Amino acid sequence: MNVKPDPHFHLYALIGQSNMAGRGAVGPEDTETDPRVLCLDRSGRWAPAAEPLHFDKPQIAGVGPGLAFGKAMAAATIETKPSVRVGLIPCAAGGSPIQVWQPGGYWEQTQSHPYDDALARCRLAQRDGVLVGLLWHQGESNSNEQDAPHHLDRLKELVGRLRAELQVPGAAFVVATLGDFIVARNAWAPTI
Repeated sequence: MNVKPDPHFHLYALIGQSNMAGRGAVGPEDTETDPRVLCLDRSGRWAPAAEPLHFDKPQIAGVGPGLAFGKAMAAATIETKPSVRVGLIPCAAGGSPIQVWQPGGYWEQTQSHPYDDALARCRLAQRDGVLVGLLWHQGESNSNEQDAPHHLDRLKELVGRLRAELQVPGAAFVVATLGDFIVARNAWAPTI
């Protein structure tokens, strides 16, 4: 018997590297759960969302932006759509450059295939709900003079591929900027 995904269960994939996975210290407030916010755990089961959400590097995983986002989305819908629940899908791989976020890409630091693993986790989650958003926060791996100029094109390719493969052409894509320390360094560099 096939059960249709719940249209009131809004799913968000949390992708990128350590800035998404979270590395901040976990405090008591970070473990407080909201009954409307769930997280797909490492074993592929839904559990109440609490920090740390990610498990890419279990010894250093900590507070990231995903849980605060999930709670904010739940709060934003409580008045008008009280039946909506939020499902967070942790898929970040600490340190991973955008180049490994493609089919078959491998990231040694986490011994994972970030793109392929994210697809598999999202597809598993889509059995239960509707994927409405993809959140990308990368950080430093591509924030260098060689990679930064190509980042936007790579990001557009990634977004298009994810939307197509997950069959969510209208899914929102929320992205944070690359670290701007290259710009800051160049701005302060002495003129020679």
